[in-house]
Amino acid sequence: MVIFLFGLSGGEILVIFLVILILFGSDKLPGLARTIGKGMNEFKKASEDIKREIRTSASEMKEDIIEARRTVREDVNKKNDNIDDVLDNDPYGLNEEEKENNDV
Repeated sequence: MVIFLFGLSGGEILVIFLVILILFGSDKLPGLARTIGKGMNEFKKASEDIKREIRTSASEMKEDIIEARRTVREDVNKKNDNIDDVLDNDPYGLNEEEKENNDV
């Protein structure tokens, strides 16, 4: 037998349809199918909205992370520049008196 949805075979699905037909009757079956279809459509719309919201939030978070990385890099570069300036001016961290004493 061919396997269909949820692991049910064709014969099992036929039995389920017959039970539904007996329980609800042929006159209520189209309305029931319509209601189930509308419910499935609403579920699909809701799941699409949730996916869209997750994508939007993830995109915003990504932008925030990129901005934070940029800020951190700028701060680190500024600190490195400050360190380079200090080392260029006074590489040993000595003031003028200490430099004169060490030269002697």
